[in-house]
Order: sequence, then C-alpha cells, then structure tokens
Amino acid sequence: MPLKKRQYDDACAATHAIDMLGQRWVLPVMRELMLGPKRFTDLKSDLRTISANVLTQRLEMMEERGVITRLRLAPPASGQAYGLTPWGYQAAPIFQTMARWGARSPEHDPAAPMSATSLVLSLRSMVDPERAAGFCALVGLHLGRETFTVDYNSGAVAIARRTLPQDLDAVITADPDAVAALVHCAVPLIDLETHGRMAVSGDRFVIERMATLYPPCTRAQLPPE
Repeated sequence: MPLKKRQYDDACAATHAIDMLGQRWVLPVMRELMLGPKRFTDLKSDLRTISANVLTQRLEMMEERGVITRLRLAPPASGQAYGLTPWGYQAAPIFQTMARWGARSPEHDPAAPMSATSLVLSLRSMVDPERAAGFCALVGLHLGRETFTVDYNSGAVAIARRTLPQDLDAVITADPDAVAALVHCAVPLIDLETHGRMAVSGDRFVIERMATLYPPCTRAQLPPE
C-alpha cells in the first residue's frame, strides 16, 4: 500500500516528524511499545478506546514507515507481537519532553486513567532530580498482568518491564491509577491502603519517600480574558 502524501510539503525535519507521528493514536501506540514488544490484544487492551480496525491501520502504517516491526515472542511467551525498531526507540526523549511540557497544561488531568506503561514512563519523565538526590532504591511494581522495576539512583531513574527480582527494596501491588494517585495527585499511601487500592511489601519508608519525588507541576498561565 503506497504511503499517503505528507500533510506538509516542508523540508523541516521537525515538520516531517509531525507528518509521521501526528496522526491520531500513533503516539499512544509508540508509548505502549517503549518498554518492549506487545501483542495486538495487549495493545488493544491498554489503549482503552481504540477500535481493532483503527489499531490495525495504525500498526500497518507505522510498519511501512519503519517505526515498528513484527516479531515472534520468545518462549515461554508465544505468538506474534509488535515492537519498536531501533529508530523507533530513539523517540524516547521526545516522549519525556512532551510529558513534562503537557503536564503544565491548565487542562491536563493527572487523575485521568493511565495504562501501566504510561504510568511507569511517567515515573521516569516527571521525577524531580533535586528531590531524588541521594535516594537509591529498587522498587517493584505489580500492575495487573504486568510487572516492572523502577531503579532510583540519586536522581536518575531506570525503568524496565520484567519479572520481579528478589533484591527489591519494596513492591507495590495496585492498578496504575492508584500509583498515579500516590505520586502525581498526593493521595496518602495510608488512604490508598485503607480503601484496598494498594498493597505494599518490603520497606514501607521507600514507598513513602518515592511519593515525595514528584511535586505538582506549575501550570501555565492562561491569558486574561
């Protein structure tokens, strides 16, 4: 299938990137693949409001443009999956910059639903390096069907989707929205536990400290009416 003509006839590389990535659902699909390949059914589940037909179209288009590729999952997993190409992964810093910029929007709602991958990416993008200085901990996240590690190292944050190792300082078991409430909406840990939204094992202080690393964003000011 030939690619459609670009929306902008412009040699600007940034504009060319918008031509490729600006179509609805392309960026969310890339976001969901930032921590590793996923099956079609997993993408459909994580992108809650996308239709199967639209997802199929976007995956085909992104494969044609060299952003994603099809692959076979290694045992014990099985079946076909989609993953970012090496060039596709190079967009990671774009997502971090866009997240920090978008969080300052007066219309952004940090309490809106998040996928597990979106939540974990936000833990890297939105951390305050000054608050995290000197904090070193390996935290496990059990978010529904997926598990992740978040490695804090004095302001640097490394994230991975993987089986949880044994040497974790603490583990959170919750849905992504509950973790977002803890770190992005300042909901106290005890409140989330009391209402059955979160369980913590290991060093409780680590999770309480982790929650302080994400201050509310200073919202951009709207022009006076």
